[in-house]
Amino acid sequence: MATELTLQLATRAYAAFLVAFRNVDTTEVRDHDVTVAYQDESGATHRYFYKVPNFRLVGYSVRGGARVNLTGYNYGDGELKETAATRADFEGALQSGGGGGTTMTPSLARVIALTSEAARSRVVEKQMIAMLGGGTVDLTRLRRLFNDYGHVAVFCRYRLGEDSYSPTWRAIDKSDYQRFYTRMEYTGDRAASLANVTTL
Repeated sequence: MATELTLQLATRAYAAFLVAFRNVDTTEVRDHDVTVAYQDESGATHRYFYKVPNFRLVGYSVRGGARVNLTGYNYGDGELKETAATRADFEGALQSGGGGGTTMTPSLARVIALTSEAARSRVVEKQMIAMLGGGTVDLTRLRRLFNDYGHVAVFCRYRLGEDSYSPTWRAIDKSDYQRFYTRMEYTGDRAASLANVTTL
């Protein structure tokens, strides 16, 4: 069984997509398939395949081609280095996917930022909506939030573990990050992390 959601990049439609994506991910049974379909200006459809829970991208299919299953998900040193990514950059990423490969690429990292990471975080969502409205987004700053999501969600008791939501789950907001970064147990650069999220 699979659910298909349509991704449109008009800001209001995009915000509605995130609501639907969060709902499917947090209410469906484990390993339920979720497909996100994006149609470009030429009419070609590009699909991205996710597994519940935790918005896990597991494959893609661009321009109606065969599905490519990913063997690697984590960001590497080559991804998310853009300091001023634009809507055109994300449109290009959605159209190219992983370029036929099975491991993470800068384009796939952008797709994850636009979908999974924005669904997990209200701060990321706000940055993406501003970018879709004509601005730019600094992915190097957001990457810190991406890396800390799991820790923040567990700290705030929105998640009970790696793949288990609590009944009170919600997308984390700026105050959640701020509480996490000011706790005594946080071992990272407290001042830099707090300044990063506070000024986003």
